[in-house]
Amino acid sequence: MANKFNYKGFVKQTNTLHANLTDSQEKKRKENGGDDSPASGGSSPASHSPSTSSSTVDTRHTPAPSQIKAAAPHTSRPAVKKPPPLGNAAAKDMSKRLVGTVKAGGRVGKMLEMLENGGWDEVEREIKEREEREEKRREDLGIVASPRANGGASSTAAPAKQTSPSPSPSPRGPAATGAKKNEAKANGGAQAPKSHGLKPERRILAYGLGAVQGKRPTMEDAHAAYLELPQNPHVAFFGVYDGHAGDESSTYVAECLHDEIDRALARAQSTADWAAAVTSAFSTVDENLMDESESMMWTSGTTVVCAAFHKEERELWVANLGDSRCVLARHDQGGPKVVAEPLSSDHKPWVEGEIQRIERAGCRVTEGRINGTHAMSRAMGDFELKNNINLDMRDQAISNEPEIRKVGVATDELFVVLACDGLFDVMTDQEVVEWVYDRLASTNDDLDTIAERLAHHAVDIGSTDNVSVLIVTLPHHN
Repeated sequence: MANKFNYKGFVKQTNTLHANLTDSQEKKRKENGGDDSPASGGSSPASHSPSTSSSTVDTRHTPAPSQIKAAAPHTSRPAVKKPPPLGNAAAKDMSKRLVGTVKAGGRVGKMLEMLENGGWDEVEREIKEREEREEKRREDLGIVASPRANGGASSTAAPAKQTSPSPSPSPRGPAATGAKKNEAKANGGAQAPKSHGLKPERRILAYGLGAVQGKRPTMEDAHAAYLELPQNPHVAFFGVYDGHAGDESSTYVAECLHDEIDRALARAQSTADWAAAVTSAFSTVDENLMDESESMMWTSGTTVVCAAFHKEERELWVANLGDSRCVLARHDQGGPKVVAEPLSSDHKPWVEGEIQRIERAGCRVTEGRINGTHAMSRAMGDFELKNNINLDMRDQAISNEPEIRKVGVATDELFVVLACDGLFDVMTDQEVVEWVYDRLASTNDDLDTIAERLAHHAVDIGSTDNVSVLIVTLPHHN
């Protein structure tokens, strides 16, 4: 497929290029009679390999372009001992950094060509130019970025800009002036009045993430969060992905799904076409994941719950596969707090409609699981249960067809919580929204802090799973 982003292939190609650059430059040095000067625009991979401190960086994050060290001026020097090729872990980290500067399609090829022909100097120039353009765009929009802590066992992907609602300086968010600036931006230049017990700075479009490994031996969750998509700046995107049998599928989907949805929405004529566009994007990503899984011998799968907010139409679109949930907190007209409104359904094998599809695909439900192994009936990945050659992927025992819902966002819609089943195993939808509302209303904690405390709270009261939580506050409607 023309737009397929072969992430693992990109990592492998980058590693190969880096390992071969030294040999190539050594050959050129010998051809030039011992002169070790590179060709115009070239650079030594030894000079421009990532800092050794990068080993402390969570490789599930795509660091900002500014985190890639600037190239040192290259001068002619005597031949030195050839450094060893880049190790797999370091190559993966370096490749993830590069992924932060490219999107699917031709950009990947362009970046690889830069690496091969110009070395890291040309790549770093490209990164710097993109960084400057992004800085100017964010200044024009009045967006203040919040640094993210990379602590604990959090599993994340695709970093994004965050507008923090914190009214005071915080190590996890900007000062109050940044929040007020974005608050005014979200409300047409005027501060929103207090509403439903929440301060104005809680009624802007913002998000916070909390994720803990809990009692599981590994962290298999991932997430993506963007206040705007490249081709659809009027659309914000948020997603939580709960992996199983490994983290490969959840990481892959977190890196690719928002881009595929962005392209699909750009092709849609109106929001009336969004459901079909999102369904198509899910299918494309799952097909690409199947290719990756075959080549890399992955056996993992992942649930998906994601939300796209149209800022102009004020519509929230939610799509899900599996048992991760999206819950809306709506003001209770007859009471003092909020009520929970589910915007997703748990896709379990024993649910009516799911069990019929499973049996038509030639499988059975045993002890609540498909063939006694899989606990959800819709997911990405899990291709061992998508192998009936007479059926489309959406009709397989584990389907990749998302359930999609739309809700309008006005004054009473306060926030949404997207989370994996590690949270909802121990808390009801209503308990979750009340827990979040109480802290939004009574504390000055930023959204990251609230989300992290909620994730830890779930473990404290008995969750034995990974727990990932995205809290998204919705803008007040004037």
